[in-house]
Amino acid sequence: MSQRLHAFLLALTLSVGSVTATASEAKPWEQAASLYEGKDYKQAITRYEQLLQQEGPRAGIYYNLASCYYQLGDLGHARLYIERSLQLDPRDEAAQANRQLIRAKSIDRLADGKGWVERTGEQMAYALPLPLLIALSLLLFALAAAAFVRFFLVRRRSARRWSFYTGLGSLALSLFTLALIIHWVHEQHEARHRAVIIHPEVSVFASGDADAEALFSLHEGTLIRIKGEPSTALQRIPITLPDGRHGWIPSASLEYVVPRPALP
Repeated sequence: MSQRLHAFLLALTLSVGSVTATASEAKPWEQAASLYEGKDYKQAITRYEQLLQQEGPRAGIYYNLASCYYQLGDLGHARLYIERSLQLDPRDEAAQANRQLIRAKSIDRLADGKGWVERTGEQMAYALPLPLLIALSLLLFALAAAAFVRFFLVRRRSARRWSFYTGLGSLALSLFTLALIIHWVHEQHEARHRAVIIHPEVSVFASGDADAEALFSLHEGTLIRIKGEPSTALQRIPITLPDGRHGWIPSASLEYVVPRPALP
């Protein structure tokens, strides 16, 4: 059974991801959907968090949590959960559009810092699911290997030429799909270093020292990159922004896109 919540966000529809549930899961999903439709967003959040504990990370649950937090005006957690949804399912076009809506409403409105080449490569990488890309790359490599073996076995010039160009083309396509796979893997790795500001406003300091100068402020919903571990004394953590600025902020003011395991 699929659940899909529909919410109007400033006359724009923020469609909510659907997640398939078994018959035994139907009741919790229906409760969460009913709470959302009744505009009891805080209780809907509680239900979805319970589903996360029961089922583990799922893109659809994160998607719906983002919608609930948006309705409450909490852009920090709305951005956090839409990023978590996209980290699990980067091909979700609705989630990509909703991320743009949330970012447009945030105070900082920082661009992601990606150029045309990187955006184009990302679009190509996410055109197909990762398992299909892996299977396609292996198939093309096998075809290239078979064509080159045939090239050395046959005698006729026309057959050798056909085998050579078939092998060369298949190898090139295999390497291209491998590059797309590497992009997937790289983005999964990079997501572990990304975090979202969840406090309404936070000062960015020049260093992790107590007497460090405050350079500028960031606001809830801004995506940042973590550069290292927190300073021991003040628990400030080094960050960098897509526009090249960097500094230190209190680690309590952010949450990681990829949840970190709780300390024992």
